[in-house]
Amino acid sequence: MPRQRLRDKSKATQPFLFWSFMDARPTLCVIYNPRAGRRRSGRLWLEMRRRLAHQADFWPTTAAGEGIALARKACDLGYSTLVAAGGDGTFHEVANGILTSTKPATAMGLIPLGSGNDYARTLCLPRDADTLVHYVCSSKAWCVDVGEATLPGQTGPRYFINTLGLGLSGAVSWEARQIHGLRGLPLYGLAAIKAIWRSFHALDTQFVVDEQPWSTATLFLSVAVGPTEGGGFVVAPEAQLDDGWLDYLHASSMSRWAALNHLPRLALGWLPENGGPIRRGRCRTMLIQSQQPMTIHTDGELIATPRQPAHEVAIRLLDRRLRLRCDPIR
Repeated sequence: MPRQRLRDKSKATQPFLFWSFMDARPTLCVIYNPRAGRRRSGRLWLEMRRRLAHQADFWPTTAAGEGIALARKACDLGYSTLVAAGGDGTFHEVANGILTSTKPATAMGLIPLGSGNDYARTLCLPRDADTLVHYVCSSKAWCVDVGEATLPGQTGPRYFINTLGLGLSGAVSWEARQIHGLRGLPLYGLAAIKAIWRSFHALDTQFVVDEQPWSTATLFLSVAVGPTEGGGFVVAPEAQLDDGWLDYLHASSMSRWAALNHLPRLALGWLPENGGPIRRGRCRTMLIQSQQPMTIHTDGELIATPRQPAHEVAIRLLDRRLRLRCDPIR
């Protein structure tokens, strides 16, 4: 018995140090959408998992919106970098989780696995495992702008890293959710045609843009940090992610035929700069009020729907609020 107790005691000293070392938490937490890594993205995702297996924890999302809560939890646990693996919706949720956490300085890495990938396209992120591993494991970060949207009655703001849209832009996001079997530009192109057919009405809106009032009808509005939305529609060709401005594209009343004619121009980036019903501009703050209910999306995620619409939204720019693990775009 004494010899047995001595042997147990000797085991209790050295292995304690060994297991303490092995239990050290990785610095990376990968929050991923299990439904995103399919088709051509499947091989990239498998390769990224293999390469990061020993230096990252992997947390899957199981429902829409869960990425926000997971990202908040990961920030609070002290991970230095949260890696969002999926499409624009996953990027949006992880960014919102970081920005609403107790540690908003946590950096964000990205693995593009979605179909639209507007934000990844803006960042020029490759579908190359070597480069992506280098980015997410780097200690360097690029600080980029973020948009903040606040609706009356909500407990807190919603952040967007790419675009906010309402009017037809919001209706397109709503229609895209009802379409299956398509991805990217074909998905949002069909959704746009359906929105023009079903939701083609201009809103009576009052704006305050950088403290300047403006009353107008609004058929379409996109407020952008980045240049594209909906899988490649160019809403703000001059937008830069760290320039301290929100770019907006506004369309007032027009015919359905005119709206359909503008679709291919919007996809190719050939939409007129200004003139007629089209208006472009830049701002840092924008307040929008409407007598009619508004459907609103942030990064394609609906924050006001036809079933739960809004009549007011306040938007402002947050300068260089999000830290990204990637090279700056110049």
